[in-house]
Amino acid sequence: MAPSLWDLYKEEEPLKNKLSLLAAGFVMGLTFWIPGVNSATVGVISNIYRETVAAIANIREYFSQSVKLLLPLICGVAIAIFFGVFVGKNLLSDFEIPLRYFFLGTVLGCLPLLLRQIIKPQWTIWCLIPLAV
Repeated sequence: MAPSLWDLYKEEEPLKNKLSLLAAGFVMGLTFWIPGVNSATVGVISNIYRETVAAIANIREYFSQSVKLLLPLICGVAIAIFFGVFVGKNLLSDFEIPLRYFFLGTVLGCLPLLLRQIIKPQWTIWCLIPLAV
């Protein structure tokens, strides 16, 4: 299991951790422009979803730790949104067909990662039928 982001801030390399959170926030922000993928899915894939929800839920009790976690994420999302407004608009108008295939590839590429995280060994094939429907 990946280390908790709360534990990462206790390590010696806070800049590396902040850059990884900024990158995760940037990817989460890019999902606003990718149809079929949302930022929660990216959060689950990058193992920051649980810590992000915990930071938001406990912001009054652990304010400084929550801000250390959420600020790089929010900055990354903001950078991605501005990037999408200025660059993404031109990409969508100039390269519509390749971008549609790119979006389709990102959606299909996320499926194996999500399935690996949600499928438990005790599950049977009958548990997955509702997901297919």
